[in-house]
Amino acid sequence: MQKLFLSLILLVISESTFSQTNYPSGVSGCIARWTFDAAEGGVLDSIYDVSGNLNHGTNHNIVSTNGWRNVAGKAGDFNGSSSWSEVMSKAMLCPSEVTIIALVKMKAFNSGPCQGDQFLSKGYPYFVPGNYGLGLVDNYYDGDCNVFSPNNTQLGGQCGSGTFNVPAGNYVSLNKWYFFAMTLNSSAVKLYQIEMDTNLMASSITPISTIAGTYNLGTNTQNISIGKHLNPTYPYFSNADMDEVILFNKVLTDQELLTVYNYLYGAPTSTNEVNPLDNITITSINKNINISTTSSNYDIVIHDLFGNIIYKKMHCQSKEIINLDYISQQLLMIEIHSNNKSQFKKLLLN
Repeated sequence: MQKLFLSLILLVISESTFSQTNYPSGVSGCIARWTFDAAEGGVLDSIYDVSGNLNHGTNHNIVSTNGWRNVAGKAGDFNGSSSWSEVMSKAMLCPSEVTIIALVKMKAFNSGPCQGDQFLSKGYPYFVPGNYGLGLVDNYYDGDCNVFSPNNTQLGGQCGSGTFNVPAGNYVSLNKWYFFAMTLNSSAVKLYQIEMDTNLMASSITPISTIAGTYNLGTNTQNISIGKHLNPTYPYFSNADMDEVILFNKVLTDQELLTVYNYLYGAPTSTNEVNPLDNITITSINKNINISTTSSNYDIVIHDLFGNIIYKKMHCQSKEIINLDYISQQLLMIEIHSNNKSQFKKLLLN
């Protein structure tokens, strides 16, 4: 009972300490960030929430592939029929307003019933409190679930128990990387779309659609799905490569979205390169994890591949030795937090 109580305390501390973090571009309110980096997720049997909020996903048939900069191991390959990831619901994943961002390249559009391609969705079915999502659909163009219009597939989303109609246009092409985003609050839905052109970096970002209305996002306790919808009849599997998917618990301004785009445009979208501690070395010897760095006053969180916290320490020194004799040999995720920035490392305890 004492160990259970201690574990609950650690979980509460983790939730309260890291429930809102800064995206690497400096934007606050990042509640989840999945980069699909093979160095972070191994063979992508799971994806790690590199925001530090432990919203990790359990993967199904996602394999590692090249990211938008064509660097190996920086994206997840979704096959359009059985690839997806599921993230357990938490209170922090039920914000009153939300921004969803996805860096995606479509390989083929879904020709199944109602022709949807889901990037992210929380909850099932559509039009229930707490449901939000982002994806592609051709029905804004043809208005018919039985007609497939692949040349007229465009960005769309979900907003709680309400609905909104997007003007036809801004159609998406196959085999091109796009920066997609949706913001939602009680009075408006905004959609954003920029083609990721390696020869032309955008200097500004504005909505491609703004749909005013009265929206109440609401809450639910259902899980988040990435790469499909939880509806078994209309799963809307995405046949796509995803380099990064991000959630914020607020509506980002155009300028804030531009800073995220700028970061994604110029960065390899891997936490391995995001503000690492100075000269950090992490090793495992005889059930001891040794951390050495020239930095100090950082926080450590260690958890297993199921997301369970097994160790946490705040305000660490430049050299730390963590004894884990009570843990069996296994693969662990080491999280280092310093000045609202995070660094992650997978380590085999031996």
